[in-house]
Amino acid sequence: QKPVVAIIYTHVHHDHYGGAVALTQKNSGQKPPVIYGPKGWREMVEYTSSVLFPMIQQRAYAQFGMILPRGENGTVGAGIGKVPTGKGTPVFIAPSVTISEPTAVTIAGVKLEMIPSPGDIYSSHMMVWLPDEKVLFTGDVLGGTFPYIETARFEMDRHPEGFVDSIDVALALKPDYLVSGHGRVLLGGEDVEGVLNATRDVIQYLIDQVDRLTVKGYSADQMIDEIVLPPRLANHPDLQPHYHR
Repeated sequence: QKPVVAIIYTHVHHDHYGGAVALTQKNSGQKPPVIYGPKGWREMVEYTSSVLFPMIQQRAYAQFGMILPRGENGTVGAGIGKVPTGKGTPVFIAPSVTISEPTAVTIAGVKLEMIPSPGDIYSSHMMVWLPDEKVLFTGDVLGGTFPYIETARFEMDRHPEGFVDSIDVALALKPDYLVSGHGRVLLGGEDVEGVLNATRDVIQYLIDQVDRLTVKGYSADQMIDEIVLPPRLANHPDLQPHYHR
């Protein structure tokens, strides 16, 4: 029954801001919550109303199987949870505070830092760090699957090197707990460090191999046939390619 005093968008994908209306409605008759958002959010909102976006949406429906009938066991989704239903209309509430550099604040007695860091949107994404509790919210830098450094819907503004930079920042913080945008909560420093390092390694491996094969004149299809992940990464339970199937 407590009022919501602040909302933080790690980035402005529908699944990360679409519930804000429900949270603001809890404060009926009270002071509206402060909404923090990363720099570049305006450009991303404009992109969602561009002529290209219906194409991206159509591919998203195909990627996630959103309109496939539900079977006895529900839906497969992206392999890390139930499939999105596509019901309802997300309403965007614009941030009242834009974060363009690492920013420390105290909200309702909780110390936290908002850290601009590329994720599945390069130019407008941030992580949230609780230094006292050593909890890191990575947004969609991590997602419980093989890293989505590119998407099956060919969405704009993703750069593999940006993910590597953000993971380096996350590792330097030495979190005890990590809450990603999707997927399981990582518990304990060893678990956190292991998944972050493996994710970083597989991204850097792909960057290196694609560069190597590009220099050799390989086509994209030839690269797909040629590149084989090291067993340590290919068999890692947190790096399975559910999102890309």
